[in-house]
Amino acid sequence: MDISNWTVEDFVAHQGFVDGVLSPNAESSRYWEGLLEKNPQKKEHAKQAREIVLRMRNATQMTDQDKEELWGRVQDQILADTSHPLDRDKLLKAGLREKKVRRADRVTMPQVYRVAAILCLAVGLSWIANLSGSGREEVAKPEPVAYVEHRLPPGMKSTLRLPDGSKVVLNAGSTLRYVKDFETDQRALFLEGEAYFEVKRDSLKPFVVYTGSLSTTAIGTSFAISAYVPDSVHVYLLTGKALVADNLGYEAQMILEKGEAASMDSLGLMQKSRFEEEEVMAWTKGIIIFDRTPIVTAVKTLENWYGVSFELQNRPPPDLTVSGKFDNEQLKNILEGLSYSARFDFKIFDKKVKIKF
Repeated sequence: MDISNWTVEDFVAHQGFVDGVLSPNAESSRYWEGLLEKNPQKKEHAKQAREIVLRMRNATQMTDQDKEELWGRVQDQILADTSHPLDRDKLLKAGLREKKVRRADRVTMPQVYRVAAILCLAVGLSWIANLSGSGREEVAKPEPVAYVEHRLPPGMKSTLRLPDGSKVVLNAGSTLRYVKDFETDQRALFLEGEAYFEVKRDSLKPFVVYTGSLSTTAIGTSFAISAYVPDSVHVYLLTGKALVADNLGYEAQMILEKGEAASMDSLGLMQKSRFEEEEVMAWTKGIIIFDRTPIVTAVKTLENWYGVSFELQNRPPPDLTVSGKFDNEQLKNILEGLSYSARFDFKIFDKKVKIKF
């Protein structure tokens, strides 16, 4: 999604952004953080929009009569203001029609959020604060959510124990992030990279891992996820059951049984398959397995595994693959083993490796 030209109004009017602010369960905060990292000039707009959405949460405390009054006054104000900076298309996106809606019509909360928040930008936040009567006290601004983050550099692996007692093995070059002490109605985690989870059962608090385009929900389950590339996520279920769903709006989901894997590509296509547990779990035991693996992929694996960088001199054949199983081997020994079949020479200079085909 391209947000390079978004205004504050665009953020407030986007339902996915609103859901992400009001509930960490509805949208992966990592998704929005990724967009803002690519568009740092929009961080201030997003911050302002977030404050507006949090203020609008007060609307949930209104009575039905209050909501109808809010809806009517919002429409009267926007439609009567010919100098309003928003164009007709944006008004339509906000849920307005060219003709006024009867105030007795039923109003849904998403409409109230979008329309009233956009009006805030035009006439000021103080007007919204007084919509439900001057006698009401202002609701205190929610405290910012505190996150715990584990970020591993290449060449390092770690075993973690989560606040609920669940176990996580985090692979090199991976990042795991979650709300401190799981202070929400679910145990929500955000993963970049690769990890293995052993989930402690808690039927009242689902365990959900958000990874790029997929979310995985499990109770009393063990599973592994590989998501070094956000658009290529793989979930492998080892025990129990898990629900895998997309975060991109395709409304795709599937139930996994033991020994089944789910994946989704950049086009939003979700597939189910079988997998070999030994291959998927090898990294947790210090074992590297290449099975007709493209040489470029193998090189990236070794870079992440040993914390080194490779320089390829001469371009390898596009169909060149390598195979082998290496149990806690030194990098030099692995390269020597691969060099015979792949026909390359190599030299190791501290944290840099040069390969010549």
